[in-house]
Formats: sequence, structure tokens, C-alpha cells
Amino acid sequence: MCFRESDGKFLWQHTSAKLTDSSKDWPETGVCSAPLVEGDRVYYATNRCELACLDTHGKAIWTFDMIKELGVVPHNKTASSPAAYGGLVFAGTSNGRDENHTRVPAPKAPSIIAVDKSTGKLAWQANDAGDRFWTTVVLARGGHDRRRGARW
Repeated sequence: MCFRESDGKFLWQHTSAKLTDSSKDWPETGVCSAPLVEGDRVYYATNRCELACLDTHGKAIWTFDMIKELGVVPHNKTASSPAAYGGLVFAGTSNGRDENHTRVPAPKAPSIIAVDKSTGKLAWQANDAGDRFWTTVVLARGGHDRRRGARW
């Protein structure tokens, strides 16, 4: 949902239908992603395990379906807030364990992806998070603190 900052007036909302498999899109929950707003674009992970890009008026620009394109099997919900760097948007896929918590149905599916901001095309993927399925990407720039002589 989008509200005007100055007075809280409702402006628009974007919705996604629930997935039919409730183990991937838990009942009575919706979007669990904080949106990333950058310029005139809004990026967020939908309840359907998609990374979506809207303009700031609510019009869909592109959608990247992580289930269809990458074989991701989300556990209960998709819960990743995107981050951006340069021309890419990064997000966790929510690939996780089955509903019994005993196995990872898609162990080769990526846990983190990056897509081109303008096209929504996959640019990069990694499976470094393993079965830690509610991964949120945090980007940090390394530097040097001269006062402490430390690198970070």
C-alpha cells in the first residue's frame, strides 16, 4: 500500500493472489518484505516468491518468478527485503525446508539472487546461505578506519 507522506492519504496498492500450496504461502499472511524505494521504482518480494518492480504510481514494470525460473521452494512464506547496488537488486529467495522441516526439497536452488534493475533479468545467484531460508541481503561497503587501524 502506498500513502502520501504529507497527510497519510491512501494512493494505491498492489496485490498478488495467494499460491494454492499453503506450505509455500502461509494462510492469512501477506507480503513479508519491506520495500526498497529508489528513485521512481519500488522493489519488493511478493507472497508468491517473486521479486517485483513497480513504479511509484503502482504500475508493474517487471516480475521475476523465483519458483518458475529457479526452482525455489519457499518455506511457508517469502520473507526477504531487497537491497540495491549499482544496476542490480539483490534478494533472498526463501528457498527452504519442507513442511516437516526434515529436508530441503530444492537443495541446488539459489538462496540469494541479483537481477538487473531495469529488465528484471537474472544477473547472479548463489547458494551460500544453505537452508537458512529467510535470508535478507545486507550490502556494506568495506573501508578503513584510520583511527583504529581496522578494516571493515
